[in-house]
Amino acid sequence: MFLPTTKEEMNTWGWEELDVIIVTGDAYVDHYLFGASVVGRYLVENGYRVGIIAQPDWKTLDDIKRLGKPNYFFAVTAGNLDSMLAHYTPQKRLRDFDSMSNEGIRKRPDRATIVYTNLIKRAFKGVPIALGGIEASLRRFSHYDYWDNRVRKSILIDSKADILMYGMGEKSILAITKALESGENIRDLEINGTVIRANKKKLEDIKERYDVKELPSHEEVVNSKEKYAEMHKKLMTMDKVIYQKVGNQYLIQFPPVYLTEKEMDKIYEMPFERKAHPSYSYVPGIVPVQFSVVTHRGCFGGCSFCSILHHQGKVIQNRSEKSILKEIRKLLNHEDFKGVIQDVGAPTANMYRMGCKKGLADRCPKNCLYPEPCENLIINHKSLIKLYRKIRDIVGDEVRVYVRSGIRYDLIMYDEKYGEEYIKELSKYHVSGRLKVAPEHISKKVCKAIQKPDGRLFKKFLDKYRRIAEKVNGIKEVLPYWLIAHPNCSIKEMIELAEFIHKNNCYSRQVQVFTPTPMTLSTTMYYTGINPITNEKVYVPYTYREKKIQKAICLYREEENWEKALEGFKMVGYKGIIYKWIMEQKKMKKDKSKSKNKIKMDK
Repeated sequence: MFLPTTKEEMNTWGWEELDVIIVTGDAYVDHYLFGASVVGRYLVENGYRVGIIAQPDWKTLDDIKRLGKPNYFFAVTAGNLDSMLAHYTPQKRLRDFDSMSNEGIRKRPDRATIVYTNLIKRAFKGVPIALGGIEASLRRFSHYDYWDNRVRKSILIDSKADILMYGMGEKSILAITKALESGENIRDLEINGTVIRANKKKLEDIKERYDVKELPSHEEVVNSKEKYAEMHKKLMTMDKVIYQKVGNQYLIQFPPVYLTEKEMDKIYEMPFERKAHPSYSYVPGIVPVQFSVVTHRGCFGGCSFCSILHHQGKVIQNRSEKSILKEIRKLLNHEDFKGVIQDVGAPTANMYRMGCKKGLADRCPKNCLYPEPCENLIINHKSLIKLYRKIRDIVGDEVRVYVRSGIRYDLIMYDEKYGEEYIKELSKYHVSGRLKVAPEHISKKVCKAIQKPDGRLFKKFLDKYRRIAEKVNGIKEVLPYWLIAHPNCSIKEMIELAEFIHKNNCYSRQVQVFTPTPMTLSTTMYYTGINPITNEKVYVPYTYREKKIQKAICLYREEENWEKALEGFKMVGYKGIIYKWIMEQKKMKKDKSKSKNKIKMDK
């Protein structure tokens, strides 16, 4: 049964009032890959009455009032994506499609978290409001906003909400609910996984009781890019209470929370419907993930452009094998199941049961994998290979089980004992079409900024994967994802990538122009021109013209990109193999056209 979205549905649950109302920018999809559903179900499992208002009309107060006033608080999330990222392309053009909305029609406002919070404040004066979700999580301190092209204050300050939950939020929202149930004031709470607003007196009291770390103030990071870079470096460890001064207020962040294996199992075994609410005709976002299975949370990869470090964290939180297999059996009996398990994975699919052997991941500022794997890192694919085989035993030959989450190819190469065996399992049983990997780039200079291995290791992986896949009669083609216009990437580095693609036969249309998103290392480099880890200056391709040229060079095989690529080649004086290939293709096309015209004239 879906959580109630109307008074009539509340009656079905036998509820006259609600304890917590969740307001989300996504359509209501009852699946554990949709955050509002997870925290809502989690509160219900713990005895609370919860309703969901999905994509309310923000132009009136009627929609936000439809479930009445909650006993404890409203919980607000923009949804599974930052609302600005959901709405705009890297060129800041408005998207015409939103996969998290019914029929793809955009129904959430820009800066949805702030808009929804203000809407609630107008409709229900004095009712506590807690923020959550990725938009709030990654905007919890002062942050560079690409769409405004300026440093904005914490979203907690801008929205004037009472408390912010960062990370995945289940334990934080439960702790807040219990505290308010017992009569505590939301402004007095000190809960791990949250950020609060406080005055100087409150801060001094916290300093006496906690080990604290101070960030540069909002005013400092607005006026100094060096201070902004310093702020980012300090945020790379999360084990202490962290605070930042903003005007005469203070933002205070309490340490993150993680889930035990038992807690992970409990959450992912909750009775999700695995479908969109019946009031919708079609929500595109559920289609590719409806029958996906999550194995763990977190990622220690440390890619500079990725938000997972500051959201799910570096600590890998695993589900038990028993729980995963239980879910697989349940999937087979779902009324909509068509014989394909779309994914068995996580942010990085092959990090299951890996991590820091000393349990120091969230306290260590170093990248676990770059430039070399940390000596304390457990790299072993044995548990995952065993899991895949057990899943295949359950589903039989008629059900396909794919791994479509991101694969860290470097982990495979670093695993001397089980890496090759993992390749065999993947290529023979769990790849659809081509294996998806994300090297992002191959240039040493760019990969240093991205914090991933350069082309030398990827070339070794390509050769090894293709050789092993051919031996086991598996899928041997690879589909790389490339990142364009990242800090430290100029036209010369993009030509270097295009030559690598050409020589190694790994052309792919899966390219993404870098978009600065709040709180990532890459965004700090984009805004400041400084790598905060090394304090080195970095080149940043700011102009749309250069971004278009870089994209054209990467996609050099497409005829519509030839002139733009040649423009870039002329700028740097390049006449290498990609230049020659394009000129040859143009000549062949011209000769073909002449031949056709001659035939017409002869006729």
